[in-house]
Order: sequence, then structure tokens, then C-alpha cells
Amino acid sequence: MRRRKELFLVTVINVMFAIYTRLFMKSMLYIPLIKMGKTTYSTIIGWFFYVCGLCIVLLWGKKELYGWKKICLLSAGTGISVVVVRGVFDYVADQFIWSIWSRYKIACITGVLSDIFGVFLTVMLFLLFVKGKKKWTERVKKPLLWITADALLYAAALLGIYSEIDRMTRLIGTTEENITKIDYFYAYGFVLPINVWTYTFFMIMLWWLMRTLYDEEKEINV
Repeated sequence: MRRRKELFLVTVINVMFAIYTRLFMKSMLYIPLIKMGKTTYSTIIGWFFYVCGLCIVLLWGKKELYGWKKICLLSAGTGISVVVVRGVFDYVADQFIWSIWSRYKIACITGVLSDIFGVFLTVMLFLLFVKGKKKWTERVKKPLLWITADALLYAAALLGIYSEIDRMTRLIGTTEENITKIDYFYAYGFVLPINVWTYTFFMIMLWWLMRTLYDEEKEINV
């Protein structure tokens, strides 16, 4: 599969996952195991098919070597493994972050942790399924610049939301009830959706970056 086609499919998968996350996962990228419910099962399903989709795209060029049956089995096995790892990762993180009173801070932390997990996921998939020499070239600069821009815009958005929370708190009063309402409103109404779309763009650019590092032209152009 050619690189442009692969990146297009990865983009489609990530955008579809973002839409699914917004509609069925309440814009939460993590798997909430502490409070099991409908959202927990939706996140497990979402993450499973998301990882399966990425694996299939990555193994597409090896269909002559593996065959579709093996590719599907490898993708499903990887999907289950990643869901388990993600669940454990989020459960451990929950033990610490849920002691924080501010939902805004919790939303910010979970967003950063999702990006960190995204790095782990992408690097793991390439290490497992891509063979070839890693080569640092000039082409790496473009995705790196986009990733940096994404991080800076994300930080700016969070600072802007924090500033707005502070302004609204001073405007309508600093009672505990008002502070709680404002905190929930901005955390769930603004930070979580921003987390989803920032993660989506970050993962697309990260995939582009990883692909430029591997000298695997023969397999890609199958």
C-alpha cells in the first residue's frame, strides 16, 4: 500500500474514532473501570475496533505473506491486548487523579495521558509489524513541526479555558456551588472535546512521523 493511501486510511480511522468517542464515549478517551457502566463498555468496544483498524492498515501490504485470516487474527489479538493494557493504565491513573477536586484539572491530565498512551500504541505497532531500517531524514521535520504546533495549540486552549473559568468564577461569585458548576461545565463541555480532536490530529501526525522513519519502500508499494 502506498504511503498516501495508508495515511488517508489512518486519518479516516482516527476521525471515525473521534466521532464515536464524542457520540458514545462522552468524549472520554480513557476506559473508566472504577465506575463500570454503559460508557465503560462503549470505550472498550471503541478502543478494540480502533486498534484493529490501525493494525489492518499496517498489515495490508503484507497480505500476500500472511493472508487476510492471519491479519484479522493478529489485529484482533492486538486489539484485545491494547484494551487490557489501556484499562490497567487508566485504572492505575484513576487512583491518583480522581483525588483532585477540580474536574478541569482531571480532564487536562487525562488528555495528556491519552497522548502519552498514543505514543506507546503507535511505536508498539510499528515495532511489532514493520520491518525496515529506521532512518532520520529531512522528511521527518514536517510531521514534527505539526506535532509541535498541535501541542502548543492544545496548551494555549487549556490556558484560555482556565482563564475563562477564573473570569466566570469572579463574575458570578465564588460560592462552592458556583465553582462546581463552572468547573463541570468547562471540563466536560470544552476540555474533553478538545482532548478528542487534539488526540486525533496528534495520532495522524505521529503515524506520518513513524512512517517517515522506516525505510520500507518495497513493502509499502505492494
